Order: sequence, then C-alpha cells, then structure tokens
Amino acid sequence: MTIALTPIEQALRLHQSGQLAQAASLYQAILAAQPDDFDALQLLGALRCDQGDPADAVALLQRALAGRDDPAVRLNLGRAFRALKQIEAAETQFRRAVVLAPDLLQAHLFLGHLLRETGRLDLACDSYRAAAAVQPDHVDTRLLLGQTQQALGRFDEAVVSYETALGLAPAHGPARLLLADALAAAGQLDAAIDAYRYVIAAAPGLAPAQCNLGAALQRQGRLIEALDAFSQATVLAPGFVEAWYNWGVVLRDLGRDEEAEASFRQVVALAPDHAEGRTDLALVELRRGRLGVGLAEL
Repeated sequence: MTIALTPIEQALRLHQSGQLAQAASLYQAILAAQPDDFDALQLLGALRCDQGDPADAVALLQRALAGRDDPAVRLNLGRAFRALKQIEAAETQFRRAVVLAPDLLQAHLFLGHLLRETGRLDLACDSYRAAAAVQPDHVDTRLLLGQTQQALGRFDEAVVSYETALGLAPAHGPARLLLADALAAAGQLDAAIDAYRYVIAAAPGLAPAQCNLGAALQRQGRLIEALDAFSQATVLAPGFVEAWYNWGVVLRDLGRDEEAEASFRQVVALAPDHAEGRTDLALVELRRGRLGVGLAEL
C-alpha cells in the first residue's frame, strides 16, 4: 500500500533530489495557504540561500524564527548574512546556534570558518576544538584545526592535529602532506622528508610533494637529492614556478651557472614579475662575466 505524501514531504523530496524550482513552487504554494508554516519557511529559506538569493533567504528565515528559535534556521540565516557580507549578523546567528545546540557539529564549524576567514585565528581554533569535542572522529575538523594552528605559526600543535587525523584515516593523502609541511615548518626535517617520501610513494604524480621534499632536502644541505626532487616537480608540472626557481637556486649553489641561468629564465618566462627570479638570473649572468646581459635583467 502506497502512503500519500503530504505537500511538505513532496516538496522536501523534490528539494533533496535537486529539483529546486519544483520544490520552491510547492513551498510557495504551501505558504500561500499557510503563511506561517515553519517547515515551508525554513526549507524555502535554505533553498533560496543555495540558489544564490540570500536576501530572500533572510526574509524567509526571519519569519521562521518568529515561530521557533531553531538552530538549523540560525545556521542557514548565518549563511545568508555571510553571503550578503554582513559578517557581524552572520556571527550572531552562528553563536546563537552554538548556544541552542552545543552538540551540533556544524554550528561550531560554521562559526570557526567565519572566524578564520575574518582573521580571528585563535578564536577559530577554539571553535574547531569544540567541534572536535562534539565529534572526535571527524577527520576534516582535525585538519581545519591543524591548518589554523599552522597559520598561527604553532607548528608543533599542527603536527599533533594532523597526526590525530591520520590516526583516524591512515590513508588520507592530503593529511599526510599537511603533516609533512608542518614537520618541515617545525624544523623536524628528517620526519618531514620521511612524510614527503610516503606521500610520493602513494601519489607519484603530486608535484607539490616533490617540490616541498626538495626544499626540506635543500635545508639539510643535501643538494643533489634536492635537485632531483625539484627536477621531478618540473616534469610533473611544467608551469610550477616555485619548483623551477628552487631548482635554479640549487644549481647555482652547486656552481652549475649555465643550467641555473636556464632555470631562472624559465621562471621569468612563466612569471615575468617574479622579482627573485629576475634578480638571481641577473646575478648568474654577472657571475658568468656577461655584465651587459646581467644588468639588463635587473
């Protein structure tokens, strides 16, 4: 026996299947008959936010809140205000959602994202920690916390966050690369090199991992190994300016000026405003006794 769906259930099914125009029409029909219907107001408000109409979303969601102070409505209203660049209003909604539902993961995450985007990184860390307390096995929360800690220069803390994420998802390649970068920033170069090599073994085509491996080897004075890593990065990503530049620096430090010149020329060809590339190209030219050419590059 087939059970007939109510109008709001029909609209929600259309909404969830991506048939937004049809869902919106049905929500509007419900509201025409029942202007204060909470579900239709809040669901149409969320839909309008997803459709890129935050002003209409705000109006609908505020009407929904007049009937019920609901954390999901607060989150969607915060999203709408954020889209309208009304940051303080968005923050107010996210904070209210946290108060109403302290165990709601998304409330802490939305607040954390807003705080991070507005440069309040310490407070963003607090929100991500709260999110992790709500759902300790949420890998993305651990990564967000680590990235925010890393942006604050708290590299040892970031390492712990990434290691926790990898404990939850050992095969998570991006987490392993983030860990390697944090280890390198923390000065733990041996561990960073091992982590980069692990990433490369799992994903040989990842040019940033090769480039960052080269940078860690370069810092240890292992220039021949660094040269190979930078070379691999340029093969994998011929437009990778940083890899070409670092390759040129190592070649220069090895006294291979002709090859260094070619690398720096590639940097300038790819990024004409690359000041370091132009300067190093000029210095190599001068070192090779080509005074006029070197001065022209400055």
